[in-house]
Amino acid sequence: MKNLFVKNATFLLAVMTLLLGSSACNDNGNIAEPSIDPPLVALNYDSDNQDSPELPGATYEGAVKFPEEIMSTYEDNLLEGVYIFTQDLPQTATIKVYKGTLAGAPRELLYSQVITDELSRNSWNFHRLNRTIELDGSDLWLAFKFSHSDNLRVLGCDPGPAVADGDYLFDSSDSQWIKLSSRTANEININWNIRGVISP
Repeated sequence: MKNLFVKNATFLLAVMTLLLGSSACNDNGNIAEPSIDPPLVALNYDSDNQDSPELPGATYEGAVKFPEEIMSTYEDNLLEGVYIFTQDLPQTATIKVYKGTLAGAPRELLYSQVITDELSRNSWNFHRLNRTIELDGSDLWLAFKFSHSDNLRVLGCDPGPAVADGDYLFDSSDSQWIKLSSRTANEININWNIRGVISP
């Protein structure tokens, strides 16, 4: 397995091999994914949590984007909440929901809520939106913004491989939305543990 560290600003990858293996995230015991019962529907790309890439102190947003071709299926449904997996606890944490895409980045912020005090370490965490969001078929971005001052592994990931829109990472050092796999020359190839919960 590998301990993954993404260097701030330049995003050079330093990989320290601990055990033989090729997983993109260290084995975290495969903590069971949350159960979402009908008629609720999970909107996600990821599989079970595997671990979390280590990031240096800064402010980030990890996000998954669901394009129109997926969201057209859920037009007029309601986004009820968001699941995320957190390993280490950040100093601040916010759930954000956007719609639309402009120049490869989220276009319109629909929802933002600080959830720092709601989080548990090494766990799936569910945030029920303070107000449901009616889906209109536009691109939907589910994002988790977090800040920390030390090297931490905060936002959980699956073992990969990354799907087309499953690993966006905004970094305050360059203010760009770039896929983590692109930032690391495909050395980190995962999907974020971020899931929407939709009701019909």
